[in-house]
Amino acid sequence: KVWGFHKILRRLKPSIMFMYLPSNNLIGGLLGRLHNVKLLLGGVRTSRLPKFHYRILYVAHNYLNHRTIFNNHEGFNHLTNQGFKTEKGVVIHNCFHPFSKPIGRTEKKPVTILTCARFEHFKDYESAIDAFSQVAKSSKTEVRYRILGTGSMKEQVLSWIEKYGVSDVVDIVENPEDVDQHIREADIYFC
Repeated sequence: KVWGFHKILRRLKPSIMFMYLPSNNLIGGLLGRLHNVKLLLGGVRTSRLPKFHYRILYVAHNYLNHRTIFNNHEGFNHLTNQGFKTEKGVVIHNCFHPFSKPIGRTEKKPVTILTCARFEHFKDYESAIDAFSQVAKSSKTEVRYRILGTGSMKEQVLSWIEKYGVSDVVDIVENPEDVDQHIREADIYFC
């Protein structure tokens, strides 16, 4: 794969490369330097990293890539405190933009709780579903939980919904066309 990527870079001669996984940051950074790519942009998509990933990204960020884009301030602050060069990092969060004015809510039933996130291990959906199930079972108000997402753990998320007995009050929406509309309709945003 690396040799094939090397051949593609030699043929295309890109001026910009963007990498967002630890191995991509390292391999892309090395090959980008070898091929004199003018702008190498690494990416960090989480605030905490396993040691092995930390070391890979540390080398890629500090020595190979020209900049690293962090998708959250927590990750940027944590990793720059751990030795990542502050001046090489930039935060472009991947959250929704705040609405221009507050959304007024009339009392309605059910109360809708919303989460927008990939179905991946580090998002800890089991805890979220467990917490929601406790709210749903003890609340005097009718509640629903809407999850906007997709990912490698979708089947596991569905099994947790069954395990905690909330399949009748949880909706999963994959790849919605209008995320903002779901946010406007929700009463509580649960990260």
